[in-house]
Amino acid sequence: MKKALIWSACIILILVGGIYSYYLIKVNSMEHSLKSYLMTEKNYKESDINSLTGKIAKAPKYSVQVIFSDEPSVIYIYTDHGTGKWRQLIPGVPESESGVPFKHYEPFN
Repeated sequence: MKKALIWSACIILILVGGIYSYYLIKVNSMEHSLKSYLMTEKNYKESDINSLTGKIAKAPKYSVQVIFSDEPSVIYIYTDHGTGKWRQLIPGVPESESGVPFKHYEPFN
């Protein structure tokens, strides 16, 4: 009985650890992919990007939050919806609260 309980606990720990590791690898991969996209296709320099933080949520399931150095109070959210084509989700309107346009806003095409 004790052996079965120990084996069950080990299997559960391995499964939970595997799922957690998968999510960490997925988020890390998305961060690197978005950074590459911003630097190569959008011509940002590494110094333009203050931070990139991958997130797991309900919708979209995977996203990356970007804070640019010249706009530290605004968080831009990007996702690729699993297709490899990056799209900015928010800010949803092209003007900040002060009426000044967001510097890095990308309107939907």
